[in-house]
Amino acid sequence: ERCLMYTKKAVEVKRGCGIAASWFDIWDIAKGHARLGQKTKQVEEMKSAYDLCVKAGTIHRTAEPENRIMLAKILSNIGEVAMGIGDHYHLLQEDVIAREWYQKAEPSVLEAYQLHGTALGPMKPLVGWAAGTVAHC
Repeated sequence: ERCLMYTKKAVEVKRGCGIAASWFDIWDIAKGHARLGQKTKQVEEMKSAYDLCVKAGTIHRTAEPENRIMLAKILSNIGEVAMGIGDHYHLLQEDVIAREWYQKAEPSVLEAYQLHGTALGPMKPLVGWAAGTVAHC
């Protein structure tokens, strides 16, 4: 919670100086919401995290299109958060909603796997990690 609070304060300071939040700032805030949502079992925090990760990825694609590894990491987070939300609904036996979130996860984790594979080659640990995430989806 403190991490999220301090990251938001840093963004406020930037904003006060006329500097917009970067994709990295937004991604950090998203990860804070995700951790808080997992810790407190608050699905709305997880949904905020998902939306912010998507926003960070969208900004990153324009701001740093050559940095495929960071984009892959953001995409992986998008998928992981969506799977976590799906798991939340699955545990509540709301399987239709759970399936929707699992389906939202799949394109992001697949793209992350492809980006890792083309940037690093198939034998690197991040590629294996990404493959495992796809398998869980």
